[in-house]
Amino acid sequence: MVRCRCYFKLTMIMLGSLLLLSGCKSTPESALNLEFDVEQQRSLPPVQLSVVDHRPQNHVVRLHRGNQPAEFATTERPLASLMSAALRQAITTSNESIQTLTVTVDKALCTVEQSLSSHRAICEVVIIAASEDPRGVLTKTFSRRRTREGSLQVDFKDLENDLSALFSSTLNSSLQDSGMRQWLNSYENSELATSN
Repeated sequence: MVRCRCYFKLTMIMLGSLLLLSGCKSTPESALNLEFDVEQQRSLPPVQLSVVDHRPQNHVVRLHRGNQPAEFATTERPLASLMSAALRQAITTSNESIQTLTVTVDKALCTVEQSLSSHRAICEVVIIAASEDPRGVLTKTFSRRRTREGSLQVDFKDLENDLSALFSSTLNSSLQDSGMRQWLNSYENSELATSN
């Protein structure tokens, strides 16, 4: 009888361990596929656009599992390329324009604390938009942050969606910002007034 209970307990412990481990992955996906949804801004004048990734690291996810070394994940395409493509679909660009718009990625990171039974992720995106013309430079910072908590293993598809949404929201905010719009449009209007 005692022997049967020991085997039963051992079997239950092994099954419980297998269930916990089945929800875990040993390493994160190597690259996230981000997609940005930036609304068209037809009322803005043409600008010379440049996008710069100024982050000190290339990864967008840093995952911690207790005392183990951190694990990292990057994006499939460089962030600057993704942002440039999305912005070029939303605004009119021209190499002939006297106005420049430089968008710099200052931060793009999801930090994940992973345990056997739960995870907590904090994702943050910070971009700096700077427009320059003969009047000077206007620089504004835009940021978004999202926290995610759940049981078992973090789903990298969720982090992919979080980062895509944060970038889309931040880029849209930069283009819809009243101060930035006024700055960009006022130079074009002053040029039209001068030429008449």
